[in-house]
Amino acid sequence: MTDLRERWRTGAGPTVLEDLLRALAAREDWCVHAARMPASSEIRDQADLRGVHLEDRDLRGADLAFAALEGAVLVRCALDRADLQSTTVSGARFERCSMSGARLIATRGAGAVFDGCDLTGVELYDARLDAPLFRRCGFDGARIVLARLDGALFEESSLEGAWVQGVSLRDADLRTAHLDRARVHQVDLEGARLP
Repeated sequence: MTDLRERWRTGAGPTVLEDLLRALAAREDWCVHAARMPASSEIRDQADLRGVHLEDRDLRGADLAFAALEGAVLVRCALDRADLQSTTVSGARFERCSMSGARLIATRGAGAVFDGCDLTGVELYDARLDAPLFRRCGFDGARIVLARLDGALFEESSLEGAWVQGVSLRDADLRTAHLDRARVHQVDLEGARLP
């Protein structure tokens, strides 16, 4: 993972990153820029953002569908209404990001961290996230449907008003989660620790 992170800081990496971010902001094809990065041919459509580190970036409404975000770190980024459909997020960190209304449909990965994120109205449908950490996140009005979040830790996170249906939360830790007004239907809580 260190090599994937380092490639964004050295050589052509910083220039490629700025070109890529400009394309995202303009709603243009950003993958042509990502394809210039070493090892991007390993990723479908060269949608390779593995190991990227972004701070204070406005990615509202960005089309990041099918992006590889393994090991990526996003800090204080605006991802409101972003399309993260079919992204892979193993080992990714989202810190204090605004993700209101984002689409995380069929998102996959293990060990993703969401720390202090606003996930209001997020659509988490058919996601497969193994042992994700949601620390101090707000899911107000979120739709979490047919997702597998086994081993998830909801640390001081609010699911108030969230719609949770057909979700597997096996071995999840919800002891400090706020579940008031959460609408929960057909959820597998085997082995889960509840408040």
